[in-house]
Amino acid sequence: MYLTLKYGHTTIPFTSTKPQEVIVKRNIRIVTTLPNSVVRKQIGKKAFDARVEVSYNAGLADYKAGYRLVALCEKQMQPTFVSMNASLIEPIGNGMGSGRRLVIETAWRSLAYNTKRGAILWREPEKDLSTHTKDLLSPILSGKADITILNRHSLDNYPTFSKEWEVLGSKLCSDIIGVEADYYSGPRGLSLPAAYQFLLYPTVGLGQVQPDLHDSIFCPLLNCVQLGMKIQGVNIKFEYPTSQRDAEENDIQTIQKRMRVMRLLYESMTSHKQHLEM
Repeated sequence: MYLTLKYGHTTIPFTSTKPQEVIVKRNIRIVTTLPNSVVRKQIGKKAFDARVEVSYNAGLADYKAGYRLVALCEKQMQPTFVSMNASLIEPIGNGMGSGRRLVIETAWRSLAYNTKRGAILWREPEKDLSTHTKDLLSPILSGKADITILNRHSLDNYPTFSKEWEVLGSKLCSDIIGVEADYYSGPRGLSLPAAYQFLLYPTVGLGQVQPDLHDSIFCPLLNCVQLGMKIQGVNIKFEYPTSQRDAEENDIQTIQKRMRVMRLLYESMTSHKQHLEM
């Protein structure tokens, strides 16, 4: 059974057994990139399987809460996620950054043509924020902020090795951006003008070459700040999924990935900021 939603010229089918029970929040889109073959090579099998499971549950929770999820999903992974009631988009070309921009642009277009003020929440696939989305996006929908960042109340439920990385990562990003927030938490609430700046990356910044990987959701924040957009941290009682924590604990591939990402972000953000200040 299908629930078909129309947004301007876009028609998106969502599978549902009881579509009449879903109240759609038309001015909000949630976007993410689902676990793929690249991620599978970067972390252990147990950690990957746990991420797939929590990603599915998080997407289904979004649907039940009335939020439309736009998700990047490889063709071979679609049978796993098809019953999640999301709009699944196949990647065009390669690259983490281009995939993130594709789902953000899809959400941006569906909102820009159909609402005076909308909001987009980018989140990592494994983070279920269905009960916190309203709190994260309210400052944007009310016009009080252009970007919201999830400020975690605690890191107690994170893998032991991750805790110091999370604190250090957010501290480095806060120093570079000039606005203190828990940037390493992952999710970003975006107004439509802010989301548009994410779509311009990495062509903005006087043409410097960037990795266009994890930096694709960090560096555009510098452009937003330069344009006078307001970033606001929102305190949320977020709990890291226990199954994922247990799978990642002492997983050497996950630890190595954390190290690579932090170096990449520090180098790309400092480089991008220098180019913007030229």
